[in-house]
Amino acid sequence: MYILSMAIGYFGLRYIELSISSPISNFSGAVSTLLTFFLLGGTMDGIQFGAVVIISIGIFLLSFFEKQEFNRELKAEGQKIEKKYKIRAVAIIFPILRCIIDGLGPFLDGYYLEFNQLMSED
Repeated sequence: MYILSMAIGYFGLRYIELSISSPISNFSGAVSTLLTFFLLGGTMDGIQFGAVVIISIGIFLLSFFEKQEFNRELKAEGQKIEKKYKIRAVAIIFPILRCIIDGLGPFLDGYYLEFNQLMSED
């Protein structure tokens, strides 16, 4: 899953800047946590769930503000934003896919090792 997510992430960098893609892609820890909570019956108290929500909002806001700052810098320098880097569905789908697939890795580890009791993760 990790190798597939990295391939998708690198492919997607042709359409979106790394400074915008990276925060979205690194949301995978929260994805893994939420998958474990909802699909495997993992436990989280209110503070833990709140922390995941706050981190999630923060990651997406960071990406949004980074894009705005990047555009401001280009305008100040008199440069034109390349068409391929304008946020479109094709641009944003790659970091989101990378995030989900990368989050599936630890989730599947837990599923196969602990939930199915094939062996201990240790």
